[in-house]
Amino acid sequence: MAYIRHDKDNNQVSPQPGSTTVNALSGDDGWATVTYKNFNADYVARNTNNTSRTPGTYQARNTDNTTRTPASYNRHDDTCLPQSALDLRFAQRKSLTDQVSGKNLITFTRAGTATYVDAGGFVKTSAVNEPRFDHNPTTGECEGLLIEGSKTNLFTYSTQFDQTHWDNVRSTEVIASTIEDPQGDGSQTAFKLISTTDNNTHRLDKINLSMATSTPYTMSVWAKAGEYTGVSLSIADSSNNQRGVYFDLSAGTFSVAGGSYNGKMVAYPNGWYRCFATLTSTGASGLVQRCLIGVLKDGSTHTYEGDGTSGIYIWGAQLIESDFDLNGILTSYIPTEGSTVARAAEIAEVTGTNFTSFYNQSEGTFFVDALSSGGRILGVSDGTDSNRQDMFSSAANNIVFQKRGGTNEVNLNEAGMDEKYAFSYASNDYSISGGGSAVNPSNKDTSGIPPTGLDRMKIGVWFNNTDQINGYIRRVGYLSYKVSDTILPKFTT
Repeated sequence: MAYIRHDKDNNQVSPQPGSTTVNALSGDDGWATVTYKNFNADYVARNTNNTSRTPGTYQARNTDNTTRTPASYNRHDDTCLPQSALDLRFAQRKSLTDQVSGKNLITFTRAGTATYVDAGGFVKTSAVNEPRFDHNPTTGECEGLLIEGSKTNLFTYSTQFDQTHWDNVRSTEVIASTIEDPQGDGSQTAFKLISTTDNNTHRLDKINLSMATSTPYTMSVWAKAGEYTGVSLSIADSSNNQRGVYFDLSAGTFSVAGGSYNGKMVAYPNGWYRCFATLTSTGASGLVQRCLIGVLKDGSTHTYEGDGTSGIYIWGAQLIESDFDLNGILTSYIPTEGSTVARAAEIAEVTGTNFTSFYNQSEGTFFVDALSSGGRILGVSDGTDSNRQDMFSSAANNIVFQKRGGTNEVNLNEAGMDEKYAFSYASNDYSISGGGSAVNPSNKDTSGIPPTGLDRMKIGVWFNNTDQINGYIRRVGYLSYKVSDTILPKFTT
């Protein structure tokens, strides 16, 4: 049915709209002739008295009708930040996929399996080269992409406490056949550690270890209250279990009983706690190559007369060479069954066209959200030490470092180790902001020049695949231009 223009009294008017005939591809019918009406062909701009006029050009104006220059338009993302060229939302999406391109740009490698905590708070195992998106076992919140370096569990049997690897001292152990272990899949591999009727300490010892002198070690085990409600951990100590860290499995608290120990206690589902103790070993003459898991009657009583049936439940023992990290991040569990096991280091990188598709050599802006233990958070380089830009944490600072042509050129420090921080770069203009703080003019670099030839980005690891973050990366973003110093803090709030 043809369209016919009418006036307000429904009479046909002249002129009628012109028309244009074209050939078009029409669905299943193939090429067809289509006629389009041009309803604006005879449009005439008019004044209020109906005389014709030439349409004026658009002019932006203020509320008082004075002219102004329109601001430049910047596309924003769903968090009201300027649209990124790269946006890796590890914690939100639990995926390596880039929010902007919809593609996985990351090559992730780890030469072995590794454990993580799922959203239910249970210990699971990831396959070779499978990234781990770890969770808080208490809240179920995703912490982000977990990147760890290599660590070795020095206990050769991490769950089989009936092996000769472990020595019973006034204690016995039996499989807890009615208790689900922390894996949450119905398996029952935990042991019940039972105190004998002796009026003394009751414990499980591991002797003949090979701990280095003057080195921090962290011991951990999952424990759950039974008839008794306490467990103790002691490292390189000759005092039986009268020194160490005492854990109250009923109250969910811990205390240090002598020695220079540090402790931590993390709640897991079904009444389990992962208990940690850290101690720096002594010099060679006083180093005792022994670790102890003690059964406490409550959260503090180490010497008592047992009844031969009462005890606590334990699972997943571990001893590694490591101190508590700067932000209290603790290494993931490394299962063993007959020998020490080393967890392989993890590498996440973007290379080739996946990198060049978003990166601008001359200027740009990086922003991160990471819980770091002091390692590398992010870096771009040419694969050598000579040309690179790095974001990392050290001591109590977030740091941006640049090397160009083998020369140290930029070194910006932002105090506080804020989990969210950002930096922007362009020739003679480098800025840093963390925790929403304004860019400090005295903490800018006005002489650096961005290095050329950069062709890769490492996430959570240094350019040479060492110095892993040993922590969580929640988000990594990049804009292919340098945002203003006013806008930069908005990426860190």
